[in-house]
Amino acid sequence: MRPLLSFSIFFICFIDLGQTEEIGKISVSQIYLNPSFNYREMNRKSEFDIDDWFVDVDWEKDEAISGKIKFGGQKLMPTARFYENSNNDEFNLLEVYPEFKKSWGKIRLGRIELPFSMERLHSEEKWWFPESLVLQKSFIARRDLGLYFENQFAGFYTQWAVHEGENGGNLDSQYWLTARWYFKDSQGFVIGFSAQTGRTEPTSTDPQGTRASIRGFQVDENAKVFHSNFFFGWIRPEWQFVFDGYFGENRQGTADEQWHSLRADYSHDINKNLSGLLRLDSLTIGNKTSRPRITEMSLGFALKTDYEDSKLFVYGKRRDDQIMRHPDHSFQISWRISSQIL
Repeated sequence: MRPLLSFSIFFICFIDLGQTEEIGKISVSQIYLNPSFNYREMNRKSEFDIDDWFVDVDWEKDEAISGKIKFGGQKLMPTARFYENSNNDEFNLLEVYPEFKKSWGKIRLGRIELPFSMERLHSEEKWWFPESLVLQKSFIARRDLGLYFENQFAGFYTQWAVHEGENGGNLDSQYWLTARWYFKDSQGFVIGFSAQTGRTEPTSTDPQGTRASIRGFQVDENAKVFHSNFFFGWIRPEWQFVFDGYFGENRQGTADEQWHSLRADYSHDINKNLSGLLRLDSLTIGNKTSRPRITEMSLGFALKTDYEDSKLFVYGKRRDDQIMRHPDHSFQISWRISSQIL
């Protein structure tokens, strides 16, 4: 990854932005910053977070051939929970791919964004809430190395990706399939479903033989994994409501794990510069004998500029975990700046 990172920095710094010769057009298309402050009542822990950021660099050769390099913070490239996350870099290549586009669809190859769920239908700069419990617990990866295909016709979208699962260093030589199908109309209504399947082996989930197992998953055993998701939403100029329902299953030799999650978000513009926010989120993990549940309710508001390129979010949260047995209250404030340069 280091040589590719060095080349990417050289590529940006020493080529004149906006150049339109044979190499095509290169431009910094977007900058996204989301520094935040978090406080948790349970352990009286507070911290500032600056890992939620990215910069998009786009290259366009012609109408058919283009590419993207997206730099960003560690928070935007978590590894799926099955694998040990050894990434401590503050500066990451989140997405790197060439794209070929024709009337029948488009193809990407490289580090791609995975097509799964309503929450991941839009990139981070368009989110009204922090990451859901499913993403907090890394049940679904956001990005990975692989091949992506997309086709759309009359509001119907088909997206799928064949990818490694580990987001770099395919130790077990296994591949995953992730797909999303949805319909979107001109009034902002969206409905669809997602699916993901793959396999893991101890060579990738516990390469050193010293990793402890996580809740509901034995890292020293082979596993067959299946995730599914149903979603719908209605996004209007003054308000939006979105829903994600998840079901997942891990099949292993000694035990099978099942999990499911429900998430509903609602935001409403009180006026041009103020919006109210409400989220209900739950996650249940376990087997046939024990299925503890985590629930989280978030209430907040957003102060925004007329063009919504700067937003100040304030959230209050209550989390109930049946294993911890005590509610945990938290507070978060974040300042999100997103600039579309093109």
